[in-house]
Amino acid sequence: MNQSDLPALNVTQRDYFDLSGAQRAIWLDLRLGVNPVAYQLSGQAKLHGEIDHALFRQAISLLLAQHDALRLRVDVHTPRQWLESAASAPLCIKELAECASLDLEVQDILSSVMPLGEHALFQFDLLQCEHQASVVVWRIHHLIADLITLDLIMQRWFDIYNTLLQDSVPELPDGSSFVSVVMADHMYSASPQATADLAYWQRRFDTLPAKLFEQPGSGAQVSFSSQPLTWCMEGAELSRWRSACTRIGITDQRVLLALLAVSLSRRQGEMDFAIGLALHGRDFTSKDVIGMLSRALPVRCQIQPELSLKQTICALSKDLDEDFRHQRTPIDALCRAIGMSGSAHNRLYDAVMSYRQVPVQIRELRLGQLRIELTGNPMLEMTPLSLYVTDIGDERMEFLLSHDPAVIDAATCHHAGATLQQVIQAFCESCSMWVSELNVIAPQEQQQLLQYGCAAQFDLATFAPTPRLEQQISMQGSATPQAIAVIDGIDRWTYAELETRANHRAAQL
Repeated sequence: MNQSDLPALNVTQRDYFDLSGAQRAIWLDLRLGVNPVAYQLSGQAKLHGEIDHALFRQAISLLLAQHDALRLRVDVHTPRQWLESAASAPLCIKELAECASLDLEVQDILSSVMPLGEHALFQFDLLQCEHQASVVVWRIHHLIADLITLDLIMQRWFDIYNTLLQDSVPELPDGSSFVSVVMADHMYSASPQATADLAYWQRRFDTLPAKLFEQPGSGAQVSFSSQPLTWCMEGAELSRWRSACTRIGITDQRVLLALLAVSLSRRQGEMDFAIGLALHGRDFTSKDVIGMLSRALPVRCQIQPELSLKQTICALSKDLDEDFRHQRTPIDALCRAIGMSGSAHNRLYDAVMSYRQVPVQIRELRLGQLRIELTGNPMLEMTPLSLYVTDIGDERMEFLLSHDPAVIDAATCHHAGATLQQVIQAFCESCSMWVSELNVIAPQEQQQLLQYGCAAQFDLATFAPTPRLEQQISMQGSATPQAIAVIDGIDRWTYAELETRANHRAAQL
């Protein structure tokens, strides 16, 4: 099959149309001088066996024909884009003389800039070295793609290449168009609902939340490597987690978001801040659309140390019910409305959580004699702290905590991850534990503090606000319910009786 065999595309070249709300926020960051590499998503795979270069290129050409987002170009000076009527396969094949240079070549590819304007925002690089598996790296600009798109691209390319290997020409499904999604976003932006949604968020952020981390100056140097922290829950640990979430009747995503908020509050000493919750923006009709559909929901977290974990989770979940009704408001529109620039270094939140449910996870694919081994997808974070959660049903739950190295270092990221793991464990053991009681210093940190000459013993309760009187009574009542709490003449009440009477009077009030 040649390029001429591809279906005709009825698109007028340079027929400009505006960016979507989510795209505008990224475009603004780039205009304000954010490192452009930060908005380039990437995936990698090792190819074990022979690969047909001609079929590889044909598969990419068909991928372009199927998905209009891959043919988009974005204007440098104006927040608009256009659709190329024809685009050649963005494939670069390079033979390496030295296998030892393979990792360096991959780093060079990942750190190179994909400029806007006339240039393609989607690229495949195939690196081949004698006597060693080939490596394929695919990059796509965040302006036209999100993290789910990375998975979809590899799945689509795999299916098309496999069909070509069978000497068949794959049918091009109609599918959903990303351009149609952008047009629907434009219609929403001009609707009364958009005005009502923005007003809701202005009320939610009538005062600005606290910053969790100090942002760097404009001249800060950004390192490409962010050294993420990874861990997983599986087996008995995962079963305890599922049971704990089921007991309180709150979804895993919302529980994790609340526990992340609690762990950040305890570590940073802030009670009122925001976390960005990644919304993947895909319903059943758009689940297979390649494009930038994701957006961030700014969740305001107001942590009260005197509440229990369960009370904190339920309160945040209740707020989320209302937030989700107004979720389409672009984050940059809200930032402008409340007097913030909305740029990457001046946002409502310093932490983001992305939660994805997948039925299975494919680590290796086979195409005849070719074996494809998917590897990591390094990226440069634009948020100081980012938590990615992949929920693989009964098998396991994977966590990846990464950071923007221009704002915080790897040690701070790892300590934050250790705190989150401790809070998750505490929740699984007892969701009635007070937030102020939580242990937020990991054993490794304790050892480091000892090396620095700090106190030999750590009374972790001293790091928390002093519990209020009713908390102290309740805590004592849990420890010694039959002990005498009140003596009034001949009347004596135990702690259990005192708490019962207090709860009864509170209900009356």
